[in-house]
Amino acid sequence: MFEAIVRRPMAWFDVPEHSTGELTTRLEGDAEAVAKVTGWALGYRIQVFVCLLTGVIISLIFAWQVGLIAIACIPFIMSAAVIQSICLSKRFELKQAGLSPNTILEQGLRGISAVQAYGREDITCDEYSKALEPEYADNVREGKIAGFVYGFSQFAIFGSFAILFYVGSMLLVSKETDFVGFFTSVLAVMFGALGISQVNADFNAQQDGLAAAARIFKIVDEPLDD
Repeated sequence: MFEAIVRRPMAWFDVPEHSTGELTTRLEGDAEAVAKVTGWALGYRIQVFVCLLTGVIISLIFAWQVGLIAIACIPFIMSAAVIQSICLSKRFELKQAGLSPNTILEQGLRGISAVQAYGREDITCDEYSKALEPEYADNVREGKIAGFVYGFSQFAIFGSFAILFYVGSMLLVSKETDFVGFFTSVLAVMFGALGISQVNADFNAQQDGLAAAARIFKIVDEPLDD
């Protein structure tokens, strides 16, 4: 991305969206956001899903009835990620529009002499504050959605555990399974699903990384002007 930026013609930097503050913010923030998607976070998500799959297999071996109930509950647990993806899909479209606060800040500091000479301190501060308002409102909305989805994911996990224990207790009463098989099956599913809520909570970072990657490729793939 940096190589693509330094090869641009001078006129390319006259566009407000290509100001120094905007580009430096993208170089720092977008690279970090993409790293959260492709780095250790991706490996952690793979680890969680492999643990869940292993727990379901063990559950099927020791008590297949409990294992089948666990498989039926997995879509319910993962539905939180789907809901969050739908709710946040519009957010990234809104964040693309207009100048960022970083651009206004950079322009104001770079021309600080002109700002003071013409007495535009208050006007510049007001423009910066207005530029922060959409992002602030978006962050508040995002926090509410993330909190709701995280709570829903916790409810899905503990609700699934409640169903598993209920079914297991019925199997114990009817002597269709023994104590060791039941608890081995339930605990395998429980420990396998412990990280699912964290994956849902980290879903914002994944969406931020995908949006940052789109911005990076937009600059890299943009043809150079002659």
